[in-house]
Amino acid sequence: MKFGARLPQDGPFASKENIVLVAKLAEEYGYDSVWVHDHIHWPYESKYHLSAGTKEAVDNLGNPPYLYESLTTLAYVAGLTERIKLGTAAIIAPLRHPLILAKQLSTLAALTDSRLIISVCLGGGEDIMREYQMMNVPWNKRGQIMEESLKIIREVCFSDKEKHSFRGKYFKFEDFVMFPRCKPFPIWYAGRSVEALERAARLADGWIPGLNQTVNRFKKELPILESYLKKNGRDFTTFTVALETFAYIGETEEEVREVTSTTFKERGISDPSWTLCGTIQDINRRLEAFKDVGVSYFELKFMAHTFDKIIKDIKVFARDVMPSWT
Repeated sequence: MKFGARLPQDGPFASKENIVLVAKLAEEYGYDSVWVHDHIHWPYESKYHLSAGTKEAVDNLGNPPYLYESLTTLAYVAGLTERIKLGTAAIIAPLRHPLILAKQLSTLAALTDSRLIISVCLGGGEDIMREYQMMNVPWNKRGQIMEESLKIIREVCFSDKEKHSFRGKYFKFEDFVMFPRCKPFPIWYAGRSVEALERAARLADGWIPGLNQTVNRFKKELPILESYLKKNGRDFTTFTVALETFAYIGETEEEVREVTSTTFKERGISDPSWTLCGTIQDINRRLEAFKDVGVSYFELKFMAHTFDKIIKDIKVFARDVMPSWT
């Protein structure tokens, strides 16, 4: 198993200093990766959609809804680290022209020796629908746009051709030249619909669902994903199954509930068994259950009322949990 830590790129503790601190700490303590998520429009109504912290921390600090742009943040962090991988969970790919996104990814990969894990998604919900409207991207065509975007990114980033051409419904170009070239990096897909599973099996190197993705949901959905992989001549030996989840380490179950329950209620989480919020024993039991169904990668969004506790948990998780699983 491998573990990554979400950077405090948004939420109550979002700042340049805290982003740098978590990135360097995660590298020092042996995490495989650090992660960001992606939006262009981030309204006040999204303030409880947290990368780090809790609802109480948001209310207590009263900061504006900061969200540091995803790829710019990773580029900054890349220059301050040497080994750790740089992940997105997930870029809303249809909001960006694929040639611009491909140029950004190829450049970042070339500068970091391809230390990237790029997951992409369509996004869902009213706030993201507004985001599509602001970017003048048709909401009901976003799946088709994603299809073309992924094909274009793979072609222009990873192909050895001198020039690239593409003729699709939404994007058309001739003789596009892409330098610098880069070593291939994994592209994962985020989403849980049947269409998302099929698209992941056909166009991606991994699958990373998130909110409320319990072990039982994996048990239902992984056979569907496996069937799509087989149709494309693939299997799980070359395909990563990951989970984006919350983490908090408590001494008792009561402490864990006190810290997490308000945020979980705000986010619509009624069954926290898919999170890694609990005592060390609870967390290890849940990791065992996820391992048994085939999950091998975890992106952790650390929760706490204070940033000091987040820093403490990043260290404790690395010291007391990770050695049993990595």
